[in-house]
Amino acid sequence: MTVRLSAPQLAPRIARRWLAEGTGPGHRRIGGSLLFADISGYTRLSERLAGRGRAGAEEAVTLIGGVLSAVTEAVESRGGDVLTFAGDAVIALFEGQDAPDSAGRAVDSAAAIRRWFDERARDTTTVGRVTLRAAVSVATGAIDLVLVGEDEMGLFVTGPTTTELVMLERAAGGGEVVIGPRTARAIGGIRRPVARGEGTLLPRTHSLMADLAAHEPELRDVDPPVDPRLIPTPMRAALAAGGLALESDHRLATMAFVVAGGIDARIAAAPAAVAAELDVLHRLVSSTAARHRVTLLGTDVTADGVALFLAAGAPVATGNDEERMLRTLRAVMSDPIAERLQLRAGTNRGPVFAGIVGHRDRATYSAMGDTTNLAARLAFRAQPGELLTTS
Repeated sequence: MTVRLSAPQLAPRIARRWLAEGTGPGHRRIGGSLLFADISGYTRLSERLAGRGRAGAEEAVTLIGGVLSAVTEAVESRGGDVLTFAGDAVIALFEGQDAPDSAGRAVDSAAAIRRWFDERARDTTTVGRVTLRAAVSVATGAIDLVLVGEDEMGLFVTGPTTTELVMLERAAGGGEVVIGPRTARAIGGIRRPVARGEGTLLPRTHSLMADLAAHEPELRDVDPPVDPRLIPTPMRAALAAGGLALESDHRLATMAFVVAGGIDARIAAAPAAVAAELDVLHRLVSSTAARHRVTLLGTDVTADGVALFLAAGAPVATGNDEERMLRTLRAVMSDPIAERLQLRAGTNRGPVFAGIVGHRDRATYSAMGDTTNLAARLAFRAQPGELLTTS
């Protein structure tokens, strides 16, 4: 199935504004709230649909497109900014030094996402009934953003508030919203709180805001255009021709994650120095990947660090995908920056669903499924300096 994508959908608004201001890459610490929505149940369904060929791919696109559109709409309609689509997850930012405002909008978005899944995320497909769930977390505080790269750029979301967000999401079960202590205080507290890890369950009695129009992003139509450097290199030629058209399908691909650790304490003390190191890392991964015809799909969040997401064989089939990816990772892990940033990596090859996912206002090209999930687990299981790979 071919889906067309326009450039403004491919990058978060904050990165677009950042570059339009002409200040260049670097570090910013802003006040606000982060939302993490992790969708479960889709991977198994996608693998079952893979047996139906093109028809199955089209059904998968329709299903995940509807789900992510609903999640993105819940974010965008409340003034949020989707920073990244990380596999089956969405990470969003609600800017604002006024904690009650940003927290209120983020929590309201989380409640709207949960309600949508409660009401709509059960459906009958050609391979049987499916039930999808979302585990959602919200954290409020100072958020560290690092814009990095040169010819190919990326945005890292890191720091203690991001770590809190990730840990809260890990404590959330399917269908649950878990909010951090600062978020709970900002919205006026939770009556009869139920603990989940270091956070608190958001009650299902939480009332949605009555007036959503007040939280629509201002001047959305005149937001800065996307700088081509924010778009993965393999996609730029298609965009230059008037719009990105990529096949969404089930395919074999080699997926990998590179994870840097030990960031929180260092970025609190010396943000400029850490930002410079992350810039070196992103440039290294980007250039090495390009040399071996591997695609740097984007960045991901993790506790006390950052992650980069790579694919060989998607969106472009290159042949020898395993070798290309292993050469890329070996070169990255052999660089002096690897020790300073406690780099570790994991890679895996197998079937993925690769395609355009998202919403009319914000979308991306990604590759999802157990193959991607296992690559991520390997990367996070590895010790600093290790590259773990399946057979």
